[in-house]
Amino acid sequence: MPTSGPQSVHRILDIFHALATRDKGMTLTAIAQELGAPKTSLVGLLNGLVDRGHLDREEGTYHIGQEMFVLATQIVANMQLPALVAPSLRRLMEATGETALAGQVARDDQTLIYFAKEESTHPVRYTAPVGKREELYSTAMGKLLLAHMEPGKQKLYLKSKTLHAYTPRTILNKADLLRQLQMIRETGISQSIDERVVGSSGIAVAVTGKDGSLLFGLGLAGPTERMVAASASHIEALKHEATAIKRLTGNVPRKMLSSII
Repeated sequence: MPTSGPQSVHRILDIFHALATRDKGMTLTAIAQELGAPKTSLVGLLNGLVDRGHLDREEGTYHIGQEMFVLATQIVANMQLPALVAPSLRRLMEATGETALAGQVARDDQTLIYFAKEESTHPVRYTAPVGKREELYSTAMGKLLLAHMEPGKQKLYLKSKTLHAYTPRTILNKADLLRQLQMIRETGISQSIDERVVGSSGIAVAVTGKDGSLLFGLGLAGPTERMVAASASHIEALKHEATAIKRLTGNVPRKMLSSII
């Protein structure tokens, strides 16, 4: 396969990106138009990829080859959720200055559990160790997960759960909580202000799969004064990273997204 430094690397990756979204494949002409590259510079790359089995060529149309499927499967099989979300959590922390967290409903369907985090470097910050459990009804992350819980499980949770007043702002009326959960489902955004700890607040958004179902929650937490003042920009940062993660996980079967839970 002829090479010409970084340009060839970029074009090879661009070829895979283009073909990954075309289930019927693409001709050399279509690939050249998509990449804005001359056919003569692509022929050698395409032939080399076909020779290695990373592409197939049938009647002048190129498709993703078996070797690329094998490689993709190996990558997914070794992928773990905490490692996958780590770059997004790091970017969130750097962009906002607050602690970034990822959480799921624990197996007991009664609490949330944080499975990954990137802690703020502020002297005054929110801190939560990985593996920490929190109530679902009194935190931004918890309410997000509760809002997206299967209806039967949510109904059972609300029927059996006694709501405890951690602070004067903790929601204790289940009708009020239900209305808030409905709003969270509609907007995709959950917020808590001094509901679990006075002076500590959080924001969380949903990371969904290809079918729209919840995979996990992505959130920020910090001192109330800072969180409230920057809530709009924090929400945009969370939405951006949730979209980025969805691109990575959207086509991955749920059973292959392993986590520590």
